[in-house]
Amino acid sequence: MEDIDAAFQAVADSLIDFVREEDSSKYGPVARKEEKFLHLIQEKSYENYYISRLPADRYATVKEIDGIRTLIVDTIEIPDEVLMENRNLLSEAFESQGGLAIGQRSGIAPEINNEKSNSNTVYELNESRIPSQLLPVLEEALILREVDRRKSLSRGTVFDWRGEIAASYADSGHNPEHAQNLISLCSAGYFDVDNVFDEIYTELVVNNGESLQDFKQIVAKYIKNNPFAVFVRADSTASDIYHATKGKIENIDEYPASPGFVDICGKGTSTHAIIDSARDRLESDSTLQMETHRDQSIEQKILRVTDKGK
Repeated sequence: MEDIDAAFQAVADSLIDFVREEDSSKYGPVARKEEKFLHLIQEKSYENYYISRLPADRYATVKEIDGIRTLIVDTIEIPDEVLMENRNLLSEAFESQGGLAIGQRSGIAPEINNEKSNSNTVYELNESRIPSQLLPVLEEALILREVDRRKSLSRGTVFDWRGEIAASYADSGHNPEHAQNLISLCSAGYFDVDNVFDEIYTELVVNNGESLQDFKQIVAKYIKNNPFAVFVRADSTASDIYHATKGKIENIDEYPASPGFVDICGKGTSTHAIIDSARDRLESDSTLQMETHRDQSIEQKILRVTDKGK
């Protein structure tokens, strides 16, 4: 790790110099995100590193992943000039750790620009659309989702990480269950571009002139009650999932710009049989229409249930 420490220290120092050179007044303060990055490196409170996109406006953060404190660095945020200035140090450090050599920006963060890596996009899309007290939860949820998709975290690590996010939200005087709901909704992609909340925004604000403040209150209600998604755990029962789905189907139309469906979401193959059993029970209702969506890359299965009898 000494090579990595030295490389990131050089990058942090270069960032400070870069900001000073860019400041035409020559007297302006160094931007806080550069200082925070420098402090993270100097503290050396991490045992491993990981390259991944981070939401919001920062270069790095430290998270415990599978019991190891890990420095997560978003190299896309670091200016090209800084990366190129330190390319030899970074290349040698990454190669010594079994990583990829750096020929250009994409080499330092392999596959980071694919369709799965959209944390910044999702955060920026929703930054003005959800209540401000929930923004830190969204940011942390996006980091968790990004790292989990790339690293396939253990169930225990995900559970602990979620608990830390919810506990931090509770420390601010809010209901931790609402944070857990937001994390689950974020994980399933409902805050992504052209997904449920983006479509609700288009219908209510863009098409019908709803105020942004009123929209935030509507989103808060969706997050609080989680009316259109049933999340399956490995210890869930088909009976529990069946009754939860039926109850949400009956009430889904009470919500503004209702999506009109309920999704049963399960991540990990252990949940898929539970979803199949719940589907068998739901099929006894002739008014329900169901279709299945899968994302094999993260072992996610979603059963979408719509009541055509309404």
